[in-house]
Amino acid sequence: MKKKLQQLIAEGTTKQAIQLLLSNTEKLDEHKEVLLQSSRYETYEKNKDIGVLSFDEANIRLAKINNALLNIIEKLPDEENVSKTQNEAKLSTINKQTTNMGNGKKTSIWKIVGAALVATITVLASIAEFSGYSVKDVLFGNEPDSFSVTVLVHGKKGKDDKVLKNQGKVFLDIGGDRKEEAINAQGEATFKELPKGYANQMSLISIDHPQPYFPVHRDKEYKLTSNKVIYLEVALQGLNKIKGRIIDATTENNLDSVRVSIENVATYTNEFGWFELEIPINIQAKFVSVNFFKEGYTMEDLDSIAPHTKQQIEIALKKK
Repeated sequence: MKKKLQQLIAEGTTKQAIQLLLSNTEKLDEHKEVLLQSSRYETYEKNKDIGVLSFDEANIRLAKINNALLNIIEKLPDEENVSKTQNEAKLSTINKQTTNMGNGKKTSIWKIVGAALVATITVLASIAEFSGYSVKDVLFGNEPDSFSVTVLVHGKKGKDDKVLKNQGKVFLDIGGDRKEEAINAQGEATFKELPKGYANQMSLISIDHPQPYFPVHRDKEYKLTSNKVIYLEVALQGLNKIKGRIIDATTENNLDSVRVSIENVATYTNEFGWFELEIPINIQAKFVSVNFFKEGYTMEDLDSIAPHTKQQIEIALKKK
């Protein structure tokens, strides 16, 4: 019977194994343990059917039940209550047969036991990898009630380009729930006590900062995996344009046809002295240097102009 029970567990037919155990342990001390696991299995099936359990939670619970059943099976007496002498004789026969085989093959019962253990360990390892818990936690029911996720905020140069050290906050939007954490000196926001129900869920991630920093991929969803780092690339927005007005320093009249340039990209003021310069992406920066030139006037350079502030540039040129 033990061999058949172990085979049922290995094949994933837990319900049949429980039914067989219930019918064969009525007069044994292990019957109460079987009843307990039977009740747990019924609860597991019910919760799974109504969708209360996530995929990894369902697998974890089933793996625990199977492990408990294998422990019960190991404690069962040998079939037909054979005597100690008979057991020793059988063991001797098995040993002789194994020795005579000479090629190290195990008997079929140990193959089944081994297969069952390997199958159980494989399932537990897969669940642990998927859920972020350890095999020990899965096996002994020690999975934590919460888990942590770290978001590392970086610039376009890569994960070492930590553009927001001790600046701003990171938001996780999980369904209708929102979590927030401040960005630390390492450019990281660590969410330390997320409910375990959020494990392996997808989340939108956004940034709150006084300057217009936004994720490069705003609509991308990130998987929340226990103790794993999410790398979030951000960029300062609004770097593509500057605008303003230029006047004569003496008369305060508007100056037209003033050349306004950043590197080799230029525009000219209109008849009212207004200009608007589009900045190509390849020369966009947090701070830019702007040149102002008109024939008959002293050329001016303004350094550290911040396009993202959207502030209007006002400048007066002096005649030579």
